[in-house]
Amino acid sequence: MLVGFPGELFMNMLKLLILPLIMASLICAVASLDAKATAKIGRRTVIYYLSTTFLAVILGIVLVTSMRPGAGGKPNTTMQKDIPKFRNVDSFLDLIR
Repeated sequence: MLVGFPGELFMNMLKLLILPLIMASLICAVASLDAKATAKIGRRTVIYYLSTTFLAVILGIVLVTSMRPGAGGKPNTTMQKDIPKFRNVDSFLDLIR
């Protein structure tokens, strides 16, 4: 718990740095292109996004109708597991994370 806390903070800081770096790189790359190339790349991106989204929706509908998840399942009759005890140190560290 206390040993992994500095590592979690470090990983969160790295995650905060990555998005601005990627966005700045994309903005610089798009700004260096001419208008026709930018329009062509944008059109391809939108078409690719819409087609993969459509395929994912169709695949999801087909799999759900064929497998019918949850149908014929038995209700959960097991006892509730023990809930971990509340620790003040965890709640304090969650404020910083």
